[in-house]
Amino acid sequence: MIKKLFLALVILVLLVIVAAIAVVMLVDVNRFKPQIEAAVAEQTGRKLTIDGDLSLSLYPRLAIALPKTTLSEADGKGEALQIGGAGVGVALLPLFSGNLQAEVVRLEGLRLKLVRFKDGTSFDDLIKGEVPTRARAVPGRAALVRPWARSASAGSN
Repeated sequence: MIKKLFLALVILVLLVIVAAIAVVMLVDVNRFKPQIEAAVAEQTGRKLTIDGDLSLSLYPRLAIALPKTTLSEADGKGEALQIGGAGVGVALLPLFSGNLQAEVVRLEGLRLKLVRFKDGTSFDDLIKGEVPTRARAVPGRAALVRPWARSASAGSN
C-alpha cells in the first residue's frame, strides 16, 4: 500500500515537472509584446519599445523577464525612460487562491529623464493615468480619446 502511494506521488511530481517544462517551452510570451506596447500607448500616449524577447520561467518562482525597454517622452520625441532589463517573480501558491504576490522585482540599468514643465507637471500623466494635452497634440498622430474621460455632454449625443 505504501509503495503504491509513493509511486503515485512520484508520478504526480513527474507530471507536474513535465507540465511546467511544456508551459515554458510551448507558451510564447512574445506574442503579448504588441498588446503590451499598444496598452501603454493607449493609457499614457507614450511609445513603449521592447527591444528583444520576453522570457518566462517557472523555477524557483513564476517569473517574466523584460529585455532592454524604452518609453518615449509625452510628446513622442526622445526617451523619458530606458531600462537595461527588468523582471518580476511571483509566488505560486497564492495564485491558486486568486492572489498575486510579487516576491522579486528586478530593475537593471535605469536611465530616467525628468523634465518639469512650466505648468509644474513632469511625469504626472503616468501617475494619474491621464493622457496630457501635449501627448495628444503630436503632429502626424491621431488624438487619443478615452471613453471614460469624455464629458457627459459628449457621451449623450
